Amino acid sequence: MSLTTTPHPGSKGLWMKLRDPQLLADYMAVLDFTQSRLARRAGCSRQFVWQLLNDPAKRTCSGDVAARIEEALSVRPGTIFRHSGRAEEAGSGDRSLPVQARG
Repeated sequence: MSLTTTPHPGSKGLWMKLRDPQLLADYMAVLDFTQSRLARRAGCSRQFVWQLLNDPAKRTCSGDVAARIEEALSVRPGTIFRHSGRAEEAGSGDRSLPVQARG
């Protein structure tokens, strides 16, 4: 499956923070998306989606991942995520590495 994305405003090298986990959950519910379905559409792991929804310490991701999640949910850029500021504020490491499609 090919996924085309438009750049998240100012996403290059910046970290994005989830505005509210309930907002993400609500958009998922409206579209009848499970964590697995959103993960497949956004190119990340189901565990990462779970962390966004359930772990207050892990609510950040790269601008690219934020853009893919918002695109998968058909919302405007910046609806679900906001700029978090400097990378060191985002926590340790990029926990949002894309999952390669299995053939």
